[in-house]
Amino acid sequence: MKYYFFLIVLSKEINPLSGNTVGICSNKSIGEPLECCVNYRQIGEACEECSLGTHGPNCTTPCPHGFYGRFCGETCKQCGLCDPVIGCVEHQNATGKTTNRNDYSKGVNWLTIAMSVTGSCLVSLPFGMFTYFKRRVR
Repeated sequence: MKYYFFLIVLSKEINPLSGNTVGICSNKSIGEPLECCVNYRQIGEACEECSLGTHGPNCTTPCPHGFYGRFCGETCKQCGLCDPVIGCVEHQNATGKTTNRNDYSKGVNWLTIAMSVTGSCLVSLPFGMFTYFKRRVR
């Protein structure tokens, strides 16, 4: 059984389709013309991954409603407008920049951090003053 597993691993290492052939589904070493896999498109003599917001053969299909991102693999949840590249779109601000609700969920909530630090200081300050004056009285 160990030898069988070893042969499988070895065959994957010497397979002409492995290596730097990401996205290529044809075997050029036996003369087949270049053919890219699904979710890849041909650029010159190579295959390139689809741009965000597209998928399918030759990257010609836009993401269906409610999906976005790499290979349309992300889901927009509870939003009115789902952009196929960035996901849930809230609105455009005064500068015309689109606000992405998905960015907020991945970012840091600085208000929560500031409130936590302030609260910790307010709790620690009376304790420190009590300890200082208690030692000073001795």
